[in-house]
Amino acid sequence: RTFTPGNKAHIAITLHEVARCATYQGKYSDGEHMYRQSLEISMTCYSDDHMSIAITRGSLAECLILQSKAKEGEALLRRALAVSSQSSNNFVKSLDAARLAVSLQMQNKEQEEVTTLLQQTTTWLQLMSSPLDKARVLSEVGEVFMLIGELATADDSLKQALNLQQQHLPTNHWRTALTLCRLGECEALEGKVDTCVEKFYKSAEMMSSQHPLRGRSLLGLGKRFCAKDKYQEAEGPLTEAVAILKHSLPQHSRTSEAITALSECVSMLDKKQEVDIAMQAPHQDDACNVQDPLAGFSPEERETYEHAMSDGEVDVERTMIKLMGRDRVGKSCFGDALADKPFNADQVSTETVTVRTMITSSDGWKEQEDSEDYRDKALAKGILSHEQKQESTPEAEVVNVDVNVADPSPSLDLGLSGTQEADANEAVSAPSSSPAVESFSQQSGAPAETQAAHSSQDTDMSDLHLTQEQLSLLSVSDQAMLSSLVKKFCNDPDLMKHETSLRVMKVLDFPGQPVFWTMLSGLLQSSPSTYTMDICMIFFKITRLLSAPALQPVFVDQKHGTLCQVGPRWIEREGDYFRYLLMSLHIAQTSPKDAFIHETEGVLSPAVFAIATHMDEDGAAENVSQQNEELTRLLQECDYDKHVVVPNKDSNIRFFGVDNTKSGTSTVDESVKDICSRVERMSYSFYKKQKNQKKKKGSKQLVPLKFIRLEKLTDKLVSMLGRGLINVELLKQLARKLCHINDEDEFQVALKTLTNFAVLFHFPHVPQLNQLVVISPQWLFNFMAAFTSLKEPEPWLHPDWRQLKKKGIMSWKLAVYLLASHGV
Repeated sequence: RTFTPGNKAHIAITLHEVARCATYQGKYSDGEHMYRQSLEISMTCYSDDHMSIAITRGSLAECLILQSKAKEGEALLRRALAVSSQSSNNFVKSLDAARLAVSLQMQNKEQEEVTTLLQQTTTWLQLMSSPLDKARVLSEVGEVFMLIGELATADDSLKQALNLQQQHLPTNHWRTALTLCRLGECEALEGKVDTCVEKFYKSAEMMSSQHPLRGRSLLGLGKRFCAKDKYQEAEGPLTEAVAILKHSLPQHSRTSEAITALSECVSMLDKKQEVDIAMQAPHQDDACNVQDPLAGFSPEERETYEHAMSDGEVDVERTMIKLMGRDRVGKSCFGDALADKPFNADQVSTETVTVRTMITSSDGWKEQEDSEDYRDKALAKGILSHEQKQESTPEAEVVNVDVNVADPSPSLDLGLSGTQEADANEAVSAPSSSPAVESFSQQSGAPAETQAAHSSQDTDMSDLHLTQEQLSLLSVSDQAMLSSLVKKFCNDPDLMKHETSLRVMKVLDFPGQPVFWTMLSGLLQSSPSTYTMDICMIFFKITRLLSAPALQPVFVDQKHGTLCQVGPRWIEREGDYFRYLLMSLHIAQTSPKDAFIHETEGVLSPAVFAIATHMDEDGAAENVSQQNEELTRLLQECDYDKHVVVPNKDSNIRFFGVDNTKSGTSTVDESVKDICSRVERMSYSFYKKQKNQKKKKGSKQLVPLKFIRLEKLTDKLVSMLGRGLINVELLKQLARKLCHINDEDEFQVALKTLTNFAVLFHFPHVPQLNQLVVISPQWLFNFMAAFTSLKEPEPWLHPDWRQLKKKGIMSWKLAVYLLASHGV
């Protein structure tokens, strides 16, 4: 890329090799990313029928199959085999055919095609001379035979492959370990328990501690011990297998299989199930023994930071954007277009609500992962602005610190180099009720008094899944974050412009099934009183007229809260789903106290953008006029047009037409730019009106800094706990020790505020849930998707699946599998 930027073919080859290295190390997602880059560059160098492209497609497909993405792998392999089968390279075409057979069998496709592919592979295999090439194909063929139940043939193929690999590959090569693991699985199915245990042991020992193949081998080993009723010996391998697979392959069916096996093993050992772990309350004194996050700060630094945290505020404007519509209309691709990401023609259909956080700037919208963390910026801005405010007030008893923007090392050094004069174990103190929180509490409608917390009980730390090691790590990472905040942003010339707010867009991409919106409409509805602006975008295909019969009629229950109840009905036309969503938005959020007119567009909240996709397809331009007439008639029939934003008030067009294929290219879609610009103007107008109203009442509509700190803390907790659920008492103690949130009222206001922002969810008035906090909305959505996006599971769960379909009864084993398959 540096010396020969024009030689794209060399870059593609190097990317291919990097991807291969990543795949060998078990970093399948990294390998997939690199293979996709290599394929994208190769397609600019060669024609679609070139062997280089076919080879890269085959390698990418293998990486996808290893992640259980069989359907996507199948599509790539069919294109690869169409090219390689015409070549003289027997190895490539036999490998493509064998991989395709594996992907088809994983999806329980037609047996006839699998048999044909195996016959082709066997014919090409006989023409190969390289022993390593033969071994690689034989290993894949062995897995196919094992999947279709021909165990004797599978055993023979795998033993041939293993013999060749042990002769010609280096010791501990991952392909040898893979064949050993496959052979162990085959022997286990044949009932050869003793010999298969040896295979699993050897395969696991050959792999590094975090390699997914080690997890697969340990799973096989643990299951064999369980088969021999040796549950004590099985617990260790299964526990390690679950840890490895949840880390490396969270969505893989093998991960759910490992969780189910461990659950059964633990129950057989009469150990307590971990289902109620999150419900347990920690001991008030011992459960949260975290280090002082300000340990190592000088007294002056500590005082400066504590003053900012006690009553510091920051201006963060948040907008919630909901992408809704039938499946396969381009919602996810439009989300990519908002963040200016390249168009993905192979975009997989969304199965759960996907949460994406985007930050607006002069360079456009960027996804949170691709830009600076807005919470870091908010904290830095709050600390520095509070410092400047204190300096400008002579009577304020605070330490004057000179923050020189031009100096990269200002006096305010919140690092770990200061003299540690304060006791590291001393709890951080702050005023019990700060002015910022009191003001915010009045605005958010929080009760003046809250119920006392439930009585706590002694609980072992291991039961809480937050060990003392993790608490120490939390403190250390907290110190590192604090020490770098001001240094990182103090030279940002735009940071301290008081008129500039941090503008955050939370984009929720809904699946096409109406059940998701029915379940979540109440949870995710917002109003001006929640300090979050709400915008909905409803999508439809320009090439499918709204009056056309629905491709997949859907039965929906149109009940929303207590405002209105409309009987259930069938969605028979394409426009019926549009009408259903528009009606539900109108009913759920139109009430006297929630009525709000967006002055820049003259529409009632929630503002709705009607968006027609696939404008690049043939016949799209001809459909614009007719589609607009049908949309206009639909809006007039239901009288909901007062919510709909129109592209041009001087024109009669009622929808925005977008071409997602232009995303991430130099040819920017003007409609996408226009939509982004309108959303920003509406957001600015909304928050300006809010601030003016609060100023008249003598209060400010700003967010306390400590709430931003709590928001950042929840991210760390999700990664440490491995789940999106935590006990409310534990979170309260962590908030007190690390976020300066010191009393019950303040904590409840913080929970209510962050719930309004859809950062977390807490249900204080539901007895079964008030002791839990959902600290990851994505986790909750995945939980729901596990039971709404039902797919046929692995063969070993078919009896439970048949019981569910026949009687509507879900077994515990199937429930655990479904949850694990969605990363819960």
